[in-house]
Amino acid sequence: MPKKSSITLSILLLWMEALACGQSVNAPVPDPNAASTAIVETFIALQAQWTATSIPTETSPSPEASTATPDASMTQEGTEAAALPAVYVSVSVDTFCRLGPGKEYEKAGILLVGEIAEVVGRDAFGQFWYIRNPDIGTEYCWISGQYATVEGNVLSLFAQPPPSNLTSDVEFTYDGLGKCRDRWWVNILIQNRSSSTFKSISMIVLDGVTNVSRSITFTGFPFTDRCASPNSVGALASDKKVTISSPEYPYNIVGDEMHVSLTLCTDVDLKGTCVGDKLVFTP
Repeated sequence: MPKKSSITLSILLLWMEALACGQSVNAPVPDPNAASTAIVETFIALQAQWTATSIPTETSPSPEASTATPDASMTQEGTEAAALPAVYVSVSVDTFCRLGPGKEYEKAGILLVGEIAEVVGRDAFGQFWYIRNPDIGTEYCWISGQYATVEGNVLSLFAQPPPSNLTSDVEFTYDGLGKCRDRWWVNILIQNRSSSTFKSISMIVLDGVTNVSRSITFTGFPFTDRCASPNSVGALASDKKVTISSPEYPYNIVGDEMHVSLTLCTDVDLKGTCVGDKLVFTP
């Protein structure tokens, strides 16, 4: 082939390749539902944390399975996975769950980022949610809606009245120091002027000098008199009073600033309606 023809052919081939490279290609359009899909996947993965009867999801899904949007009703090995609550909440910041709708109420638990909890009620203004407590303790508690995301039919929730002001009708006072050999504790007098009967108690004691804390949770109200065996009153009825003893310290706490946090509940195992208060004193 003549040299000129070869050059012409080469130029033609290069021109055709350039056209091919310049052809437009349809760019993939981002999935506008990607964020929602990720949220659904997260909640389904957390079902095992919400209930002990949940079926764990596979930890290593196949590439084909990872492209599909999970369904809360999917089954695994022929067993139906536990459904999420009708209304549930998650938070973007770890959030305290309290005995009432507001920071003035005692802390009863904490909802962590990544956890979900069942919502069973709301306050009249839609600023707080009444949820099943994610921690051990009182069965239900209140969480602020500031960092909360609620999923489900919130219109089905009834406005839950805040707990009655029982705290003002239940008085806690320091009632002396207990001692047996090398063990020390404080006693707290509880006077119940409310119409409720209390059956369980939680007490957290912090020595403000040594920063050593002790805690107890009881069904009933324990009291220790010197070196005698502890005894417990089963319930604190309306218009009655009882003295309870704190957990023991293995050193002399006289002169130390003691911080005591108490929670009383109307049912066993810190369930039912609960009230709380804090004391600071120096024995």
